[in-house]
Amino acid sequence: MKKIYLVLLFSVTLCGFSFAQDTDDIVNWNDVNFILLIIQETKNGKKIDRLTLTLSGVLRIGRNFKRPIDERAGISLSYHINRNFSVGSSYLYRRSRPTEAPRQFEHRLNFFLTAEKKTKYFTIRNRFMTMYQIRHAKHDTVAQRNRLQFLFPIRKNDKELFSPFVTDEIYYDFKTRKLYRNDLFIGIARQLTPRLGADLFFIKQDISTGPIKDTKGLGITLRYRLK
Repeated sequence: MKKIYLVLLFSVTLCGFSFAQDTDDIVNWNDVNFILLIIQETKNGKKIDRLTLTLSGVLRIGRNFKRPIDERAGISLSYHINRNFSVGSSYLYRRSRPTEAPRQFEHRLNFFLTAEKKTKYFTIRNRFMTMYQIRHAKHDTVAQRNRLQFLFPIRKNDKELFSPFVTDEIYYDFKTRKLYRNDLFIGIARQLTPRLGADLFFIKQDISTGPIKDTKGLGITLRYRLK
């Protein structure tokens, strides 16, 4: 995983400094999630995580890896209705400064529905999220996010080693009635220990609003199960 990360980081850096423009940025995403199980049930001999609480932190390094541009902290609750559907809500505090403009602050209230289907060869997951943004320096807004993900588990002796994945998320602004952002992720998910999991990915963002229009970079997401 470390070798893959270094190769991807080197490649993205070379491409970024070769072709970057004023409206582009090269970034590094770092996310960590602490998952606390609140309610667990047993059905047909299998344990089901019915209600979970997640504490999250985010640090993004941008301006071509030169400085922090985005810091976030949040909390969410997720309720698993059954093996295919879950619902939840979350709160997130964000401060950001992607350019030399003054720092931006906002609160986010999110409500989401996730649908998931697992097969022997792949998993498909789709998250519908309504996002209410309370912004200090700008007008408040409401957006709809749709995140579609495909995972392809690689197994040996019926044990999953890792899962390559492709994820695409689109953003729709209810005020302007336009799609304004698309995030594409390509990466690898792996369960490192029974409690610790990690995603390593490449990201490409296309954004029609704001000073930064195109973003490329690498990221890592850590998930730690507290209980």
